[in-house]
Amino acid sequence: MKTFALDYMMVATLADTRVDDERQAQYYRELRREAEMQERNRQAWNARWKAVRSLFASTAKPTVQTGNAGPIAAAS
Repeated sequence: MKTFALDYMMVATLADTRVDDERQAQYYRELRREAEMQERNRQAWNARWKAVRSLFASTAKPTVQTGNAGPIAAAS
């Protein structure tokens, strides 16, 4: 197997590539963390909203229907 001596530019390029890869990996980790946090917040918000809706639904009084159907029915 033939080996090649690495000159300074090749080493610098490899080092830059590794740094870029690490930065990109860190960026995607942060994106994933942010997406997970947004999903947890969405689920928490939906749970709170569902609780509020059920609270209002349980305290709402049924409307009483009267015999008057309104002005249109009276005119006909």
